[in-house]
Amino acid sequence: MKWRRVVSLSMFFFIIVASYTGIGLYIAPHGRVAYWSNWYFLGLSKEEYGEIHTVASILFMFLAIFHIWYNWGPIKQYMRKKAGEALKMPKELLVSTSVIVLVVLLTYFRLPPMVQIVQLGDFVKDTWAERLGEPPYGHAELSNLKQFSKKTGIDLTSAMARLREKGIDFSGKDDLKTIAIKNNMTPKQILDLMRDLLPRERGALPETGVGRMTIGSVAKALGISPDVLISQLEEKGVKGAQAEMKVKDVAYKNGFGHPHELVLIIKKLYE
Repeated sequence: MKWRRVVSLSMFFFIIVASYTGIGLYIAPHGRVAYWSNWYFLGLSKEEYGEIHTVASILFMFLAIFHIWYNWGPIKQYMRKKAGEALKMPKELLVSTSVIVLVVLLTYFRLPPMVQIVQLGDFVKDTWAERLGEPPYGHAELSNLKQFSKKTGIDLTSAMARLREKGIDFSGKDDLKTIAIKNNMTPKQILDLMRDLLPRERGALPETGVGRMTIGSVAKALGISPDVLISQLEEKGVKGAQAEMKVKDVAYKNGFGHPHELVLIIKKLYE
């Protein structure tokens, strides 16, 4: 068996696997939405896409080391032969290096055309969120009924009675994810059975998904006009906000590292 050929072919197939799972992660919903709705695409969950992508990428790097080791002789000869040319910075090396640096910088500073690629992924993720729904808070599926009731304001006794009424198999120690699996449902479907038990609150923002809301919808949720919210944000140094703009776009426009930073500012205004 020619191990050099095995290594080369394995690297090729791992590139395919990593590329496929990378695309899966690109179009997958945000983690909170994926776990809440038990999202699957072509037989794999978001978590499985991530695990396979990570393993494939790491193994590719290890195989790359073996590839260099198996071909060290030819590589060393090539490097000696091309050492003089490399010092002269041939056009091919200059162009390839410039392209890589440019792509990294444009992506880091969220500049065109790389920002459009990122925004397309965000758009797909937001579409999933609108279609599948958001959890009441992050990783709600990992809470047991007592914790879930406390955080959502649902009466625990009423919640347990409702689930028993609907024939749901559960125990007090089970988290929502376990209950959902036991009953061949999703955590979201478990909440849907109790949704009418949620307390009616006004003037409050949801715990998740605020970044993809528009300034206008945030203002509506808070019970104020968009102009008032925009004015208050300007007082906090947040410029250029408009009613139709998404919170995350306003955040990036103002140099925030993550939309959550702006969300915290908004929430503190109305605590």
